[in-house]
Amino acid sequence: HVAGRTYRIANLDALTGEEGNYELSVLGAGIEDYGGNPATNDVTTAWARSDVRPVVVSVGPVTPDPRMDVVSSLDVVFSKPLAPATFTIDDLSLTRDGVPVADLSDITITSDDDTTFQLGGLEGLTATPGSYTLTVGAGGVEDPAGNVGTGSRSDSWLLDTTPPEVI
Repeated sequence: HVAGRTYRIANLDALTGEEGNYELSVLGAGIEDYGGNPATNDVTTAWARSDVRPVVVSVGPVTPDPRMDVVSSLDVVFSKPLAPATFTIDDLSLTRDGVPVADLSDITITSDDDTTFQLGGLEGLTATPGSYTLTVGAGGVEDPAGNVGTGSRSDSWLLDTTPPEVI
């Protein structure tokens, strides 16, 4: 207990010592305040740790979510500059309702600084209503010194084109 409603989770060093992507979730189920009122939500935080190897810091996020229109582009941020030619569509996975979207060849990858990349050409791949997840794996990327990336990061969103109905 730190103070008031703030608590600290400590001693994670042994669990987060390796380079890569991490996510910590605190699940509200079973947590009560002093008055016996149960928690009503879960909270998750994510981070990337890298001393040498590039890792994916963030994908997206897609907003709004849920949404009624296609996603045309998305940003991907790495922890350090990459050798740009090493980040390709082979490092991407896109699923709709848990099923892989097979042909990602329409996706373009551009960058102004070799750390933040813009994925374009997603319109045709995200036009069908459903639940999408885009995953970026760092295992195929390298920094200019040849250090191979590690870990992965994803963003998910729901495309629902059904308009609201007044009844």
